[in-house]
Amino acid sequence: MNNLNRIGGLSALLFGVLKIVGLALSIFAFASAPAEVFEPKFEAVLAFVASFSQTELLFFTLGSNLEMLAVVFLVPPLMALYAMLKGEHSTNALLAAGLGLVGIPLYMLFHVQRFQLMDLGVLYGLADSAGKAGLAAVYTVGENYTLLMERIFLMFFGAALFLYSRALLRVSFQRWLALFGAALGIAAIVGAIGPAIITQLEFLPALSGLLLIGWHIWMGIVLLRK
Repeated sequence: MNNLNRIGGLSALLFGVLKIVGLALSIFAFASAPAEVFEPKFEAVLAFVASFSQTELLFFTLGSNLEMLAVVFLVPPLMALYAMLKGEHSTNALLAAGLGLVGIPLYMLFHVQRFQLMDLGVLYGLADSAGKAGLAAVYTVGENYTLLMERIFLMFFGAALFLYSRALLRVSFQRWLALFGAALGIAAIVGAIGPAIITQLEFLPALSGLLLIGWHIWMGIVLLRK
């Protein structure tokens, strides 16, 4: 059990660190982007990527790869929590592990769009006006697909977090972390479904993603100390 906790803890910390570094590199790449890129206007996004300097392209590529790599480290913490809880709370633990593992491949697919964006940006810089319109249409489809993958991941992983945290509240564990996990799980589920009903909730998916990094860092520290 100690070895599994150690592996789960280190993996949770690695997920957090890789996500933070990857996000920082990607933010640097877009630091000089005009306002319409963030609205977002898809043609403006492609035009900006097409104008990347070598440094911006390097930072965006590194950031995208680090964020993709980070997803792999979501698995061990789920397994460590499952092993910890399966004795007294087997149903919750099994459901949580299953939901979390189903969500992880979707989160991986969510990051694939980054690599398509780089390819489309290069082509956009070489295309004529008709070609640029076609590339923008392709990117729009990819963004909608990415949005769908993110929302489904949040729904599954949010449910897993809530179930794990509900069980952790009933055992000898870091209570504040369990409460944070339960609240984050609810926020992630609302973030997955809510924006389609109430547009004012569109900030929740991004907020849930950032809080998920914090939860993993906190969980990693706690698992390493057990």
